[in-house]
Amino acid sequence: MNNAKPATDAPVAVAFEDVSVRINSVLILEGVTAAAPRGGCTAVVGPNGFHSRETFGLVMTG
Repeated sequence: MNNAKPATDAPVAVAFEDVSVRINSVLILEGVTAAAPRGGCTAVVGPNGFHSRETFGLVMTG
Protein backbone atom coordinates (compact mmCIF):
# COMPACT_ATOMS: atom_id res chain seq x y z
CA MET A 1 0.00 0.00 0.00
CA ASN A 2 1.44 3.37 -0.96
CA ASN A 3 -0.99 5.80 0.78
CA ALA A 4 -1.55 7.87 -2.37
CA LYS A 5 -2.77 11.40 -1.77
CA PRO A 6 -3.75 14.18 -4.17
CA ALA A 7 -1.00 16.65 -5.07
CA THR A 8 -3.03 19.55 -3.64
CA ASP A 9 -4.93 20.20 -0.43
CA ALA A 10 -8.22 20.26 -2.37
CA PRO A 11 -11.01 18.01 -1.10
CA VAL A 12 -10.81 14.48 -2.49
CA ALA A 13 -13.49 13.66 -5.08
CA VAL A 14 -12.55 10.02 -5.70
CA ALA A 15 -10.45 7.68 -3.58
CA PHE A 16 -9.93 3.96 -3.12
CA GLU A 17 -7.48 2.07 -0.97
CA ASP A 18 -5.89 -1.37 -1.22
CA VAL A 19 -8.28 -2.58 -3.96
CA SER A 20 -7.78 -5.86 -5.81
CA VAL A 21 -9.67 -7.06 -8.91
CA ARG A 22 -10.07 -10.55 -10.35
CA ILE A 23 -11.44 -11.39 -13.78
CA ASN A 24 -12.27 -15.05 -14.34
CA SER A 25 -10.23 -15.96 -11.23
CA VAL A 26 -7.15 -14.13 -12.59
CA LEU A 27 -5.83 -11.40 -10.30
CA ILE A 28 -5.28 -8.36 -12.56
CA LEU A 29 -4.96 -5.58 -9.97
CA GLU A 30 -3.65 -5.99 -6.45
CA GLY A 31 -3.33 -3.46 -3.65
CA VAL A 32 -4.18 -0.41 -5.77
CA THR A 33 -4.56 2.86 -3.85
CA ALA A 34 -5.41 6.19 -5.49
CA ALA A 35 -6.94 9.58 -4.74
CA ALA A 36 -7.98 12.41 -7.07
CA PRO A 37 -8.72 15.97 -5.96
CA ARG A 38 -12.06 17.63 -6.65
CA GLY A 39 -11.92 20.10 -9.50
CA GLY A 40 -8.65 18.71 -10.82
CA CYS A 41 -7.63 16.67 -13.81
CA THR A 42 -6.15 13.25 -13.08
CA ALA A 43 -4.74 10.83 -15.65
CA VAL A 44 -4.34 7.07 -15.36
CA VAL A 45 -1.55 5.97 -17.67
CA GLY A 46 0.73 3.01 -17.95
CA PRO A 47 2.26 0.53 -20.34
CA ASN A 48 0.22 -1.90 -22.42
CA GLY A 49 -1.26 -4.45 -20.03
CA PHE A 50 -1.42 -1.93 -17.17
CA HIS A 51 -5.21 -2.43 -16.83
CA SER A 52 -6.02 1.27 -16.73
CA ARG A 53 -9.50 0.51 -18.14
CA GLU A 54 -10.22 -1.82 -15.21
CA THR A 55 -8.92 0.77 -12.75
CA PHE A 56 -11.19 3.42 -14.28
CA GLY A 57 -14.06 0.92 -14.05
CA LEU A 58 -13.56 0.88 -10.27
CA VAL A 59 -14.31 4.58 -10.18
CA MET A 60 -17.37 4.29 -12.42
CA THR A 61 -18.98 1.33 -10.62
CA GLY A 62 -17.83 2.01 -7.05
